[in-house]
Amino acid sequence: MYWEEKIERLKKTTDPKDFRDPFTEGLDILKKIHDRFLTTYTLDYNEGFQNWPDGLKDKEKVKELLPPHLHWELTVLDPKQNYWIVLAEALPGKTARVYDAKPAVILTLVSLWQVDFYIGDKKYNWLVHFKRSPDNVAIYKASPATTPWDALKAP
Repeated sequence: MYWEEKIERLKKTTDPKDFRDPFTEGLDILKKIHDRFLTTYTLDYNEGFQNWPDGLKDKEKVKELLPPHLHWELTVLDPKQNYWIVLAEALPGKTARVYDAKPAVILTLVSLWQVDFYIGDKKYNWLVHFKRSPDNVAIYKASPATTPWDALKAP
């Protein structure tokens, strides 16, 4: 099944307040995220958004975890709030995808999307990168802003 078909199925089975595909304004949202959290060399107007992991501003490693623990890690998000989820490691020739989703839907999206993704506050206060590999998931944040994962750090 193609990605677009999976998204269409998700739209049909999910409350619109919990999941939205901002297709027409997606590029503007990505540009705002880019301008706030990424260096300029990650934006190529011919190729789209590239090399996001290398371009995070003030990149800081938050933690590492085993892939099976990713589900639990996402439960730190407020279940009543929507977030931006960016799937930036798209196929060559494809631009990044951005969705407006509550954490329950984010869990579904990341189970379908098996590579890196980003979660950001909809007010553009913070952005977190989840770098996936077969052995672990590394979590990085951009900017010095406080994220939900910072609250979990030991004092």
